[in-house]
Amino acid sequence: MQLIKCAIDGVRPQEKPVTIFWAWRDQEGTRHAYRQRLCIEHYTTNVLALEAYHPAERLTCPACGIDVEDSYIPIYATVYMPGAGRINLELPLCDPCSVRVRVNAEVGSESLPDRSLGVSDATPKPTAWETLRALGRA
Repeated sequence: MQLIKCAIDGVRPQEKPVTIFWAWRDQEGTRHAYRQRLCIEHYTTNVLALEAYHPAERLTCPACGIDVEDSYIPIYATVYMPGAGRINLELPLCDPCSVRVRVNAEVGSESLPDRSLGVSDATPKPTAWETLRALGRA
């Protein structure tokens, strides 16, 4: 049994959970990002169908199949499947499907800081020499 609970039902799965990083921008341009951990059952019912999407000549909504070439809401997901590696998804969703996907992505998820603010990138990293000097070992 795993230590991490499934975000949807709160049950500890027997196998390692699937980790999904979701990201999108709202109408004002604010970035929203979440980390969600799902058991394989909930991953299969909530995300797997979206994973099968491959863009064609014209964009279609991966959830319902309607043509969204001229108007879509992009949602991005990076899936880490235990034993299978990383899968990147770029999903051009229609309005109603994007709402459903966003709501599902937020269930039991951890909100992540906005990387576009540059908080972590603004501070230069110390060199190894500076770190040793700060520790009194150089």
